[in-house]
Amino acid sequence: MRKRFYWRSYVSFGLFLSFLVITISGIVLYVAPPGRIARWTAWQMLFLSREQWEDLHTLFSYLFIIFGVFHLFLFNWKLFFSYIRSRVSIGLNRKREMIYAILTFLIVFVLTIARTPPVYTVMELGNSISGTWGKKNGTPPVPHAEEMTLREISKELLRRDPEEVSEYLKMLGYQVDSVDMVFEDIARENDMSASGLFRELSRHYEVFILIKERN
Repeated sequence: MRKRFYWRSYVSFGLFLSFLVITISGIVLYVAPPGRIARWTAWQMLFLSREQWEDLHTLFSYLFIIFGVFHLFLFNWKLFFSYIRSRVSIGLNRKREMIYAILTFLIVFVLTIARTPPVYTVMELGNSISGTWGKKNGTPPVPHAEEMTLREISKELLRRDPEEVSEYLKMLGYQVDSVDMVFEDIARENDMSASGLFRELSRHYEVFILIKERN
């Protein structure tokens, strides 16, 4: 005989697991580098990129809301509204506490929107932590450099012939299928970050040119 499926338990577990994911992803995104640096350096935390953490945070936030709605209005709506009525009646008799709670909410809301300390210091701390990734791993030479093709990188950033740059990379042992490949894709195919490949590209290129010219 098949066991009965308990939807209440399913929703409760789903609510808890969704809360766990959005809590962890929120903490990770709080300290993660900005998107341009994350993509340029192929940044990861627990084997996941910033984009993947953002996707998890967004989708599980929606899932948390869905489970929350079911948990509240399908299984516990009588208990919930009974609790609200009792709390409101008590709260109305405790006007000072209610006023302080409203004032706290408004102060935090206004100081956050106005980006004013000490409340906004929390965000500044996160930005400070995020900024250390750029100092440690480097920033892209131009915004979204990883999305440029090798041809564009060669012409616009290195001022070099794309075919020569491709030849240099192949000499170093990297796989380059075409100068029209996106730089980030070339780096990924070679198990590198775009920043790492760009460093390799810039490191000994002048020596390569000199040797080529002598030959």
